[in-house]
Amino acid sequence: MALRAAIVALALSGALATAAGAGQAKACAGGQLRLLAPVTQGTATEALASVSLQNRGAACRLAATITVAVLEHGARVTAIRDNPVSVRVSGALSHGTTLVLNAWWSNWCGNRRAFTARAALGSAVASRRFSVLPYCDTPGAPSRLQGVLEPLSPEPHVGP
Repeated sequence: MALRAAIVALALSGALATAAGAGQAKACAGGQLRLLAPVTQGTATEALASVSLQNRGAACRLAATITVAVLEHGARVTAIRDNPVSVRVSGALSHGTTLVLNAWWSNWCGNRRAFTARAALGSAVASRRFSVLPYCDTPGAPSRLQGVLEPLSPEPHVGP
């Protein structure tokens, strides 16, 4: 887990530092950032909610916290350790760059009803139902939510 966090920190610092004029970039305006509804899916044992933050404007400096929570009937599920998960993002963000926060939910031994992933960045909020719930691999052990921030390159330009 520590290695995964170190790799993500190095990749994130590279993506945030590559913005043109990183030292002179203005603060990101709310209108240029787009928080997309979480994409939910499952693995063999975990549920994943991937939340994307896109910079649609000019290069800018970002200092914000992205939060992902697991909700049941609109209320935070307190039986999940580290729910909600928050990741602080700070640095220059290039035009067209997308950051992805993956929230990994593991070991759910509770009810199998409908749950929602809710993402928030400042006043922007986006939600989606989990399509798959985590497998109960260790009954009696706590369920856990873990966030991993993954920077992506700008989308390629297509066309003339």
